[in-house]
Amino acid sequence: SAPQWKLSLNIKFPTNSRPGRWAGVAIMTTDFALNNDLAPNKPLHGYHILFLNTGGFSIYRYDGGAPTLLKSNPGKLSTEGETIPYTIDISPTQITVSRVDGKSSLVIDDATYRGSYVTFGAKGQVAEFSDVKVTAPAPKKDAP
Repeated sequence: SAPQWKLSLNIKFPTNSRPGRWAGVAIMTTDFALNNDLAPNKPLHGYHILFLNTGGFSIYRYDGGAPTLLKSNPGKLSTEGETIPYTIDISPTQITVSRVDGKSSLVIDDATYRGSYVTFGAKGQVAEFSDVKVTAPAPKKDAP
């Protein structure tokens, strides 16, 4: 079965530029690079989570070609310069993205990919990532 893990991070947009600009976390099955239009330089398999400067976020899935939007949440408008803590929970069958302050979250039921390559990026503006932590549940002890 696929491993379960959590990525915790803070994202700050020092200035809010035009709507639609984002910071992103990609979780892929292989190492990769994206160009400015989110088009892969080679076939990609995995997920790209976009955190919009307007407070919303979306999850896209790459199946070897162009990304497919799986789900979006318009979120709550953030204040310019606000640092927002998020968690991304990866379970064998779901991906959950949440603001730690409880203002918004989304869940997708999708077990297609469980990659171990994580990449951070942004489009059209500065985005600051901080306090990035990856945690996994403690291994189960063998029964006596």
